[in-house]
Amino acid sequence: MALDEKSHQRIAALFTVRLPERMKALGKERSQMLRMAMVRGSAHGSYVEKNLHQLCAQELEVLVALAWQDIRRVVVTHEVKPNDGLAGDLRKEVRVLLSTPYAEIQKQYEHWCSVQGYRPLSLETAMQNSYTKIDPEIDHFTDGMSTVSTHPNRMTSIVVQGNAQVGAIVACPGASAQVTQQNIVDNRQEILKALDHVLNAIRSSSYHDELAETQGLIEDARAELGKDKPNSLKLASAIAGIGTAINMLAGLKPAYESLRSMGAILGITLP
Repeated sequence: MALDEKSHQRIAALFTVRLPERMKALGKERSQMLRMAMVRGSAHGSYVEKNLHQLCAQELEVLVALAWQDIRRVVVTHEVKPNDGLAGDLRKEVRVLLSTPYAEIQKQYEHWCSVQGYRPLSLETAMQNSYTKIDPEIDHFTDGMSTVSTHPNRMTSIVVQGNAQVGAIVACPGASAQVTQQNIVDNRQEILKALDHVLNAIRSSSYHDELAETQGLIEDARAELGKDKPNSLKLASAIAGIGTAINMLAGLKPAYESLRSMGAILGITLP
């Protein structure tokens, strides 16, 4: 195994402390959804049945992303050495971390369905889809580690930490991709497309007023992209802020995934 016992313990500690708050947030999302259903007169219709499953599926995806974030932090801090089996070990680590919260969320979901009089569906497909999305990121990260180890003089990458109000950019020895101005120019249209997706989703959601500052960040990013030589640091900071603002909001998940996928092309890691 690439990870020693201390690394396992640190990862488990970082991830486990998140779980009570995440379960509380899931409960609040469910309550808000039920209130909205009552307003619409669909408290006992397919709207509730569909959204109960969707809320739990989205929470599993968030937890997988958070698990990988914690694992990556420990791998970098403990300077874990890359090897041929590292990617597989890290994938297993994600799955080990998710085993307990998955069972808890499945149980909670079944209880909610019972209360509403619905037959619960399995969340297994949603769980596997979340793993499918994160596995390529793990492979990309370990590939970058191998590159850094064989080319120690190569410039370290820009990594965006998405846990601040507007994001923070730090140098990270284990990061895997360098955000370059040329890379931004080459992908200008894809970036604009992702930003437009987020902006349109916000404007058509109930978070329109709440996310006024985020809409300003999107406009700033678009303006930067319009320049002949976009500033990669300014753009990365804006994308981090946008991602942080929307990544936990129900209804904006597809827009967030579009933003995160685009960020990965540029070497920007969102939570």
